[in-house]
Amino acid sequence: MNKSNPAKIFYVFSYGLTSLSQTTLDALAAMRSCGVVRTLSADAATARRLSDLGCHVTAWPGCNYKKMTKAILGDLRNFNTVGLPTYGNPVFLDEPLLEMTRTVSAAAEVRVITGISSFDMLMNMFNFAGLAPEGMRLMDANSINAKFIPTPLMDTLFFSPAQIVLDKRNIFLKFTKSLCTKYPAGSPVYLVKCAFGGKSREVIKACTNCLPELLLSRCGLQHTLFIPSSRRREGLEANLAWKTFSIDNACSCGGRSRGPSTKRDAGANRDKKRNGPRPSFIKRS
Repeated sequence: MNKSNPAKIFYVFSYGLTSLSQTTLDALAAMRSCGVVRTLSADAATARRLSDLGCHVTAWPGCNYKKMTKAILGDLRNFNTVGLPTYGNPVFLDEPLLEMTRTVSAAAEVRVITGISSFDMLMNMFNFAGLAPEGMRLMDANSINAKFIPTPLMDTLFFSPAQIVLDKRNIFLKFTKSLCTKYPAGSPVYLVKCAFGGKSREVIKACTNCLPELLLSRCGLQHTLFIPSSRRREGLEANLAWKTFSIDNACSCGGRSRGPSTKRDAGANRDKKRNGPRPSFIKRS
């Protein structure tokens, strides 16, 4: 039974995916009605720009969801309406935020306002109006385990692939090897970041052979991994009539099937299997 206080409201809303211009009128109205607004995803500069829209926003970079939940429960004792602006679509594949709303719902009515997600932008960027006949597969990298089975005939999006490197290093090699084995040699893969501000869209292209190297060296917390269907991989980019982004080609093998070419390479691969891959730059926010 929900015992929330009907006089108290906790708003969760988006301040946009790549720009504040994507903040909806509903989100602005909710923010302006709040007695206090806190954010753990926006930096100080973005918080100041949000404040200029009508309500003081306190940025808390580096804060985790547990601390933020405790702070919001404290705020609700002093204010009737509290807001949490976040990046992209608030609850799209964000289990920690969903857990926060479940906890806060005991003290207030929770209202989530829909925003633009990275999925919306990816649909436009890669012409998902022309899906593979077998359809599309969406995967949260947090759910990937050793039993993962690739589906090369489907367009596949892996959200938060950095988690495979950060938290699932024991299955990293099995995951990348299974993709390399099931897809035709040299199948293209795209690492895409839809970031807030600055260079808002980044697209890095490689192939399934180079995927381990790509994830270890270039994948950050805001990236999504897209692997097109093996049936429509040829000419995919040529069919993007409205393409407004550049592609950084990071393929180091030219799309050729390859394995360890020397005893030294083979030994290095054995060490990786024994010790697990080491990410070169991914850091937790």
